[in-house]
Amino acid sequence: MRGRLLVVLASLLSLLIFSQLGFVSFAQPSESPPVHPLNLALEDAPGDLPLSAIIASPQPVPPNTTPTVVTLAAGAVCRPECTISGSFAAPSGSWAMILLNYTGEARGNVFDSAYSLFVNGVDVFQGTSPEYGRWSVLKDITEYTALFKGTVNFVFHAPGAIIQGNFTTWLSISFYPVPKGETPPSEPNVILPLWSGVSLTQSSPSATLSVNVPYSTLNATLELYAYGFGLDEFWYTNEPSFRDVIVSVDSKPIASVLPFPYINTGGIDLFAWRPITAVFTLDDPAYRLDVTPALGLLEGEHELSVQVLNIFPASRWIISGALLLYTSPNTPPAKQVSYSFNGPVVATATNPSFTYFNQTANISYSYSSKIGDNLYTLESSQSFANNQTFNQILGEHNGLRNDAHSDHEHRARILTHL
Repeated sequence: MRGRLLVVLASLLSLLIFSQLGFVSFAQPSESPPVHPLNLALEDAPGDLPLSAIIASPQPVPPNTTPTVVTLAAGAVCRPECTISGSFAAPSGSWAMILLNYTGEARGNVFDSAYSLFVNGVDVFQGTSPEYGRWSVLKDITEYTALFKGTVNFVFHAPGAIIQGNFTTWLSISFYPVPKGETPPSEPNVILPLWSGVSLTQSSPSATLSVNVPYSTLNATLELYAYGFGLDEFWYTNEPSFRDVIVSVDSKPIASVLPFPYINTGGIDLFAWRPITAVFTLDDPAYRLDVTPALGLLEGEHELSVQVLNIFPASRWIISGALLLYTSPNTPPAKQVSYSFNGPVVATATNPSFTYFNQTANISYSYSSKIGDNLYTLESSQSFANNQTFNQILGEHNGLRNDAHSDHEHRARILTHL
């Protein structure tokens, strides 16, 4: 459950606050939208629900070709949490775009909750449900073209944090052919799933698996999803606040991710997120890291591990990932040329009365690999700072001022030797 409100006053407030958002269909708004009082969220409202949340950023624009549409779910109702799974035969052809279309609906008294779609074990879509109404997401998943060959297995973890109500799911994938005279986009031809939703806790903060990366790899990208739950949902307000997701090959760290401070659709104040939710809530992007310069360490059979530093008690972090690879049979094996990883170096400042708690951290690393005559080098420098000041007001209420920021500079350069 994400963004859970701790004060149960929503039912009283909803009697006073009314939403003027009319129902909007996925493709075309209603000409005369009806009024939907927010207090309908306290019971199963009949008929169509209003559009309750939208994505402010531009949506993907598909090509002007007729798609082959595969329906994964058509009005599947979940109460409480549930998964929607199955398989289908991938359509044959060359695709200019593969487009995921997800529409969700929340009725009754529900909390915001996470949803995710796995295709052949690879996490391709993550988000958080609003607490009322209907929402729709279009996501371009063309980069995962290699997964859609032969029999395709899928699992959709539908939202389901319910008090009294239900969530409904519509889910489909549209395969758009390449327009005549054009060539299909170049996408990774090998995709290796990593961890697939493993749960990490304070007592078990890491997970390890075996991978076999082809020796003929030209380019490698690490995708990573990382979310805190429980007391670490708002990890940036905890003490200590520093969190770091570290990926290692045979115990050698090759990647560090400082998590983004998400505020989910019910976070802090659910009434603040209509109709536009906080950043990345309906469609959370994966962290993407170019690990081509680490191919000298990655190629072949190795142990790949992920660890979250400083997980809070009564918390868990859900981790998923994938390696997206471009391979070619004529590519020689990579040779590791250099490697250095420093940090994290963490500094904490507080006082005996605990009226402030400040943390800073720095991480830097670099490495390079040579593939044939090409030298690939990565340099990364990261810094973290979180400053919290506590002030007691009138001896009864606790005020909290939290200034948190995370700066991450990632620089990579590719040097070619002629």
